Amino acid sequence: MPRLTLDITEGGKVARTYSVDGYDIAFGTLMDLIGLAEGADDPGKAFSQLGFIKPFLADLFPDITDEDIRRVRVSDAFRLLEEAMAVALEGIGRGPSPKAARKGRK
Repeated sequence: MPRLTLDITEGGKVARTYSVDGYDIAFGTLMDLIGLAEGADDPGKAFSQLGFIKPFLADLFPDITDEDIRRVRVSDAFRLLEEAMAVALEGIGRGPSPKAARKGRK
């Protein structure tokens, strides 16, 4: 799985880096992204959907602080969402896990 990283900058310099090897995106996060996409034509509605980013970042990086979440650039948050979704979609394309296949699941 690819490594997902997030740099937190202070005064224009990297102060901390959070990283995780892969991420399995939660279904609720996926639904939030769909809601965001559906509200894209209405800036007010789209903006109100952004509340899921903080829990997403906290789930992705369990050690991240609220203070550091406030310093995350929006472009970095959306990059991480995009990368996490790509990993999830790649996993869907691979079919069932070997464990599930052994149990006879499809």
